Amino acid sequence: IEPSSVALQRAAAIAKCCFPKAGINQVQKYFDDVSKKDLLLAEDSLKIHLFSNILDMEGFDQSRLLNDILATSGEHLFIAVSNDRNCFGGTERVQEAYDLILEKGEKRGNVKDNGLEYFLCNNASMQAVSFRIRLEL
Repeated sequence: IEPSSVALQRAAAIAKCCFPKAGINQVQKYFDDVSKKDLLLAEDSLKIHLFSNILDMEGFDQSRLLNDILATSGEHLFIAVSNDRNCFGGTERVQEAYDLILEKGEKRGNVKDNGLEYFLCNNASMQAVSFRIRLEL
């Protein structure tokens, strides 16, 4: 999901390199404009949701987006990474996303793996936060 066609094409090309046999669902929209129909994927496929430096940003309803994603049955892998900061949304929003996904997964299905981690980036001057959650709905 990306509003820029250039960024969306680049992301799809990178994903195709990493997952050559995977189908890539490209949605050229802003998050708040995404519908449940845009997120419909085959139940028997693993759905990988990669959030890079976006869940910490204000300006979109992440609860609605995540609930719409979690409305699709099947296996999901959520991976998120962002800078660890306590302003303008920041780490609190990343934690809220982690908690929401984990709570929905525990209520509706089977959480197979999860973890929330803080780490230093390569230059060791900036702290980051990441999470992973694998679940079956």
